[in-house]
Amino acid sequence: MKTKCLRYPKKISFKYFLPLLFGLITSVQAGEFPYRLSINGTDPTEIRTRVDLYFAQVTSLSSRDLFGSMLSGSYAVSEDFALKMDLPFIYTELSGGRIGSGAGDIAVYGMYSFHRRGQEEFLKAVSGVIRIVMDTGSADEGTGKGSAAIAPGLSASFSAMDEVLLIPSVEWFATYDHPADYSGINELRFNISGVINFDEGIWISVRPEMIIDLSGDEKVAYPIRNIIGYMIDENFGISAQYTHYIAGPERLNYFANIDLRYLFN
Repeated sequence: MKTKCLRYPKKISFKYFLPLLFGLITSVQAGEFPYRLSINGTDPTEIRTRVDLYFAQVTSLSSRDLFGSMLSGSYAVSEDFALKMDLPFIYTELSGGRIGSGAGDIAVYGMYSFHRRGQEEFLKAVSGVIRIVMDTGSADEGTGKGSAAIAPGLSASFSAMDEVLLIPSVEWFATYDHPADYSGINELRFNISGVINFDEGIWISVRPEMIIDLSGDEKVAYPIRNIIGYMIDENFGISAQYTHYIAGPERLNYFANIDLRYLFN
């Protein structure tokens, strides 16, 4: 299997993203109330200060494997707004025995959270996020895509019961400012995470995803992410993740890492 670049269109379609974005935002009733954060940081809609270290990270491609780590930090500027940054470091063996290593593509986020009135509502929160991926890695060294990207998204958090969360998300990911020999990426990503929490501090999460290639032929890929984690105490936690494709064109063979997290609030 060979990894294929996607053809970059002259215009980027919003026909899938905007109706869902505005529909979810207008369905939320904002209000002032004490919002309870998750005990293990598994709810991506919440505004909180935290640090994650992703290590033992491997991305298995048909041509080579990429090894690395990533330091990710989030700072709650207010109860409704947070800033986040991802700092990856990549090591890979390229064709001809060349070794590539160095900083990957740094990403910065801005996230705003809309909360429903009342703590016991089925819909806990909705958060909008804009992620900007900078072209700080090297395509020649295998540590970056060779292009900057923008990715607006929206996530909602539903509390099916005290121990179960359902988290649907949508993200539009598009590259820009790329060189002429790189066709770019333009795709829409839908996913829904199911999280089950246990009294012993253990949680498990399964996140099936649908990726729609908007470059013209609208091919659809179906990866699935599986996570198991454990909170050592009220601040420290550790989890392991494994992602693979179950249908459609595969972007990679599998992706795996370990996440060591610290939750400040």
